[in-house]
Amino acid sequence: NPASNEVKIIADGITDENAAVQLVDLSGKVILQQTFPMHKGNNSSTLNVHSVDAGFYFMQLKTKDGMKFQKVVIQR
Repeated sequence: NPASNEVKIIADGITDENAAVQLVDLSGKVILQQTFPMHKGNNSSTLNVHSVDAGFYFMQLKTKDGMKFQKVVIQR
């Protein structure tokens, strides 16, 4: 963090499932949304943010086991 083109997503999976990732602005508006497969153990993926305006955002990772949030700063 900060990011300019991609945000790397790293998460530990408990089971094999699909995870939903959302990039949300400070007003709560969903800017980007993506689903990626997670497997038991370490997982990584990227979220392409090249078309997102510079600013502060929250990245939400949602699985059936719960949600995690991370602050994201995008710079140009």
